[in-house]
Amino acid sequence: MVDISDSIKDKIDKNVKDGKEKQFLIDLLECELYYVDQEKPDFKKDFKTIIEQRFPFKPKEDEDG
Repeated sequence: MVDISDSIKDKIDKNVKDGKEKQFLIDLLECELYYVDQEKPDFKKDFKTIIEQRFPFKPKEDEDG
């Protein structure tokens, strides 16, 4: 697996202030790098998992009680 270069990580650190957002971007980039050399990548499941881990679904609370 290919690692994200230090220059890319530095750019993320410089431009993204929120720690959760930084980790989300790094996770997505790492996932994408994993699939770069594959002829028919099937990354939807992995991306969905990353999104669900970083932004868990919280049902909207009923305003009536």
